[in-house]
Amino acid sequence: MSASPLTTTSPTGKFESPDFVINEKVLAERLAAEILPENLTPLVTANFLLAMDARDRRLTREYFEEVLVATFNFQNRLVRLAELGSLLASITQGKDLQKEVETDIATHMASAKSHQHHLLKILRLFGEMRGESDSVS
Repeated sequence: MSASPLTTTSPTGKFESPDFVINEKVLAERLAAEILPENLTPLVTANFLLAMDARDRRLTREYFEEVLVATFNFQNRLVRLAELGSLLASITQGKDLQKEVETDIATHMASAKSHQHHLLKILRLFGEMRGESDSVS
């Protein structure tokens, strides 16, 4: 970022205070946890809260996009680490990896399709929202 998100201002030039207050000191401590298998879920949670904090601080689109991309990338890495840890545990236990991977693919495909459907529903709802030129009845 070229400027601090804390200096984000509204079009009128006034400082935008957050809609909600997330304890950023606690958030920073949680986000700084060592990346270990037992810390993956708390790190994903802290990552999510960072994105919410960016929204609550009403960052400009440019900065908000940068925060979202960074949080998506971090979550993606954490999920991959969890998957690789699970795969390693299966190898260690001598499980049939092909069957396990095929089962996981089917499970995740169904979940991905459900999430995709939900996101498309949200997008359709956005299309039904009143615009600036729409009258209020």
